[in-house]
Amino acid sequence: MRMTWWPISEPFEMISESHAHDFDQFILLVGGDITNMMDLGGEVELWLGEDADHMEKFTFTQATFVSVPAGLYHCPLNFKKINDPSKPILFHDMFFATEYGRK
Repeated sequence: MRMTWWPISEPFEMISESHAHDFDQFILLVGGDITNMMDLGGEVELWLGEDADHMEKFTFTQATFVSVPAGLYHCPLNFKKINDPSKPILFHDMFFATEYGRK
C-alpha cells in the first residue's frame, strides 16, 4: 500500500486528464480545521465514469472518502475553492500497488 497527502491551500487543477489504473485507489478529502475536519473548507470537483467519454462530475464541500476501483476512469480533479489558506484541504491518495501507473 502507498499513501501520500498534500495540504491544498489555493485553487488549482491537480490532474486534468481522465485515466484509470490497474489497482484500486482511495481518495480522502478532509478539512484543515482540526476542530471541524468534516467541513472541507472549500470545494473540490472530481469526475468519475466507466470510460473517458462518459464521465459524471461530483462536487464535494464536506469531508469525503472516494473509492476508485481498478479500471474506473477518474479526473479531472479540480480544487475550485479554498475558504481559508491557513486551513487547507487535506488531500490523501492511497492505493494498493508497488508503483503508481496510469492507463
